[in-house]
Amino acid sequence: MTVITDIYQPTNQSLHTLIFGKSGSGKTYMNKHLLMAAISDTKNFPLSHRFIVIDPKTQQGDYDIFAEPIDGLNPKETAESLGKNRVTLVWPPYGFTADICDSIIEMLFDLSDEIKGFSATFILDEAGEVISHNSMPDSIGKLAVQGRSKNLKGVFLNQRPILNRKLDSQVETMYLFDMIEIDADNLMKRWGISHDKWFPKIRGKKHSFLGVNFVENTEKMFAPIELIN
Repeated sequence: MTVITDIYQPTNQSLHTLIFGKSGSGKTYMNKHLLMAAISDTKNFPLSHRFIVIDPKTQQGDYDIFAEPIDGLNPKETAESLGKNRVTLVWPPYGFTADICDSIIEMLFDLSDEIKGFSATFILDEAGEVISHNSMPDSIGKLAVQGRSKNLKGVFLNQRPILNRKLDSQVETMYLFDMIEIDADNLMKRWGISHDKWFPKIRGKKHSFLGVNFVENTEKMFAPIELIN
């Protein structure tokens, strides 16, 4: 296993991935470059594998290097993209992210039932727009609990840690970039991750981050990993 397969590759045993870090810490930069490598890796991600990126930031120069964005409001257009494109990028209009997540996740479950060997990675940036400590769309709950049986994997990015117990109970790996002090303290209280041990190292080199595997009970510093240009 590599950091790329740890983050993006669905199996019937793998759970989901969380990526947290304040604005400018490097989380989108890392995700973009590792996603580029995953898209090119046809050994671990066959050409039939689909990558879906929902980016409420609608930030030009980020994920639009992979695909022309759609707004996700037209189910026929979205279904056509999932059918023919390796990467589907959705820039949802403000206030529609939850509804679009519902629609796309249901499509992915249907495709998994209809197509033998179908697999997909569902990536939600700015996940805090629809996930809070006490609520999240039912579709994301379904993906979290049942996704691995359908070869579907969720990757959730946010500036601040999402302390949603229903979601993080289904998480295998978490990647932590620099964050504000109160959030680092919350990580200690929720997951036992030492702020004093790791965050001075994270702040010591640009784009450094900590990888945590809850299944293997390991913590690993990336300072940083080599990225694709």
